[in-house]
Amino acid sequence: MPYPSTRSGTVVAAVRQGIALAGALLAAQVVDPGDALGTNWFNQDYVGDGIIGHRLDVLQPPTGSPPYPVVVFIYGSAWQCNSCKNAVTHVLPSLLGGGFAVATINHRASSDAIYPAQIQDCKAAIRFLRANATTYGLDPNRIGVTGSSSGGHLVSLLGTSGGVTTHTVGDVTMDIEGSLGAHTDVSSSVQAVCDWYGPTDFLIMNTCGSQIDHDAPDSPESLLIGGPIQAHPDECALANPITYVDPSDPPFRMFHGDSDPAVPQCQSDSLHAALAAAGVPVEYTVVPGAGHGWDDATEQVLMVEFFQDVLADVSHVPDGGTDDSFPDIASSNDDGSHLQLDAHPNPVLGSTVLSLDLPEPEAVRIQIHDCAGRVVRTLVSDARRAGTHSIRWDGRDDDGSRVPSGVYFARASALSYSGGTRLIVLE
Repeated sequence: MPYPSTRSGTVVAAVRQGIALAGALLAAQVVDPGDALGTNWFNQDYVGDGIIGHRLDVLQPPTGSPPYPVVVFIYGSAWQCNSCKNAVTHVLPSLLGGGFAVATINHRASSDAIYPAQIQDCKAAIRFLRANATTYGLDPNRIGVTGSSSGGHLVSLLGTSGGVTTHTVGDVTMDIEGSLGAHTDVSSSVQAVCDWYGPTDFLIMNTCGSQIDHDAPDSPESLLIGGPIQAHPDECALANPITYVDPSDPPFRMFHGDSDPAVPQCQSDSLHAALAAAGVPVEYTVVPGAGHGWDDATEQVLMVEFFQDVLADVSHVPDGGTDDSFPDIASSNDDGSHLQLDAHPNPVLGSTVLSLDLPEPEAVRIQIHDCAGRVVRTLVSDARRAGTHSIRWDGRDDDGSRVPSGVYFARASALSYSGGTRLIVLE
């Protein structure tokens, strides 16, 4: 059972099983189609076994030059999805705009293999990226990780279990590192961790405010461990990032809502306390009233600033994780006037509804660009009345052909107002 989402506002929730829309506002001007938006690679097999749970994508930022610091994104799915790497939601624009390359990875679902398969997959992906850093234009010494919910659990494990191979708790020994892929001689350690409301100590989740019965035999945690969690305390300890905390761990940035009904706040409280006690640099923000996901624009700025501080000297990037090609739409006009372009989830190669908020009558252009900056479809190029307009993109180019899978940008511009951009992922 997946954790319920309480995300609200304009944030677009990721649709499981490969149905993806990378949403939320990436403020931007319309750029010349000749301006490159970065080089991207999709469906790279980081183990070499051909399974969907061992694929990743790498996207370079629109500015700067390699080698780039890289942030690896791990999706949340209650460990129940093996193909949700496109569910990057709205962190992808923030990180790309902040000057980082982004890698998004699949991992095996708990129905495919129980723990520690998931952390072994994540470590194999880190080794693959580090070993192939030159190919993808990455800096192998500046690798950060971020993820939410079960993805937050896995990124926290990556952070605290660096250098751990096998580990024993009680009568149970597990191979935490694993031996997947061709690069077992390469380090899987990471240099920075941003954990969004990830589970840690499964055994106390029922006692500190959760609305889910985590002790049930079919709970996400029990399915991950391979049996009811209270009957498998040693396995739970081996899945707990706190078990591996030591002073050599990389810096952490943590966020949790104090009204999370699925992963209670105590989970982050416990990890934060353990990291602080070990002397690990850690910053922790509890968001009042927030549930299991929220409209987190403010926290995204803090995340980007954290990665910039720890991973990269990107002092030329303005606050908010954008560069001069991507000005902040909310501050681009003194009077606050702007075009706001919104979008709604689209099925695989289906339609996406773009919602345009026009402050006054104006000639408007809305175009779909690919990642090389080329215009693949002009949706609107005419005068429109003031108000909100809904425009549908059916996943086709100007010739009526279906566009390939990948990342696209819907951009709106008008003569008198700054433009808005929405990032769309089609699988």
